[in-house]
Amino acid sequence: MKLSIASKKGAELRVIWNADSRNEFRLALYETMLETTGGKTKDLGMFPSITLQNVGTGFRGSITQRGVTTQMEVWPEGETLLVKYTVTVSRNTGLLQIHPCLMTTYAPDYIGKRRGTDYCEMGNRIMLAMPETTALSRLGGDRHQAASRKGGWVAAWAWWVYARKRFTRSIVELRRRSGSRRVVIDGCATTHISSNMGDKRSCLHHFPQIGALAAGKSKTVTQRYRLLA
Repeated sequence: MKLSIASKKGAELRVIWNADSRNEFRLALYETMLETTGGKTKDLGMFPSITLQNVGTGFRGSITQRGVTTQMEVWPEGETLLVKYTVTVSRNTGLLQIHPCLMTTYAPDYIGKRRGTDYCEMGNRIMLAMPETTALSRLGGDRHQAASRKGGWVAAWAWWVYARKRFTRSIVELRRRSGSRRVVIDGCATTHISSNMGDKRSCLHHFPQIGALAAGKSKTVTQRYRLLA
């Protein structure tokens, strides 16, 4: 196996790629669900209690918040970490998107170099397609920098500072401080990408897009985390 995962706490996993084993990532599969209605975005409750169950080579868990049930499965496949989310609703919803979190606290070659109280250097190595490849820091340089997709909806939520320029493809990569390796997140549509570089978590978010669902309906999306050379 080229990739190892282990449950840490709640819906958080330890992720280590064998080809870059000195760097340990922490992946919170689900921190909340965001819902946008009438141009206003709210979360359905931050950091809910979730217990992941070991199912062979991967893990599985579920959470229900305000009539929205999210089932999550995660497993390694070669050097790719696959995460599948199935969202089922008991009410008509607004525009939904899942909030996972990839933390670099224990990945010394990826975390931003500390400058004062922030780690914004990492923004120089978070790359988006706009359509040309552009560093997140070039979009404003805020320690809570975010960007939305061209043609997607805007979610003004929490402390995110959204750039005026929008990305065109649902892919983001975090480059290693030295060398050519990079972690790439893609596999499903996203409306928003953001990074919190204001503390040692130095985390990166690629929000899987669900959209609006009618009561009784469900939707499944699959997200990929890959280490590329």
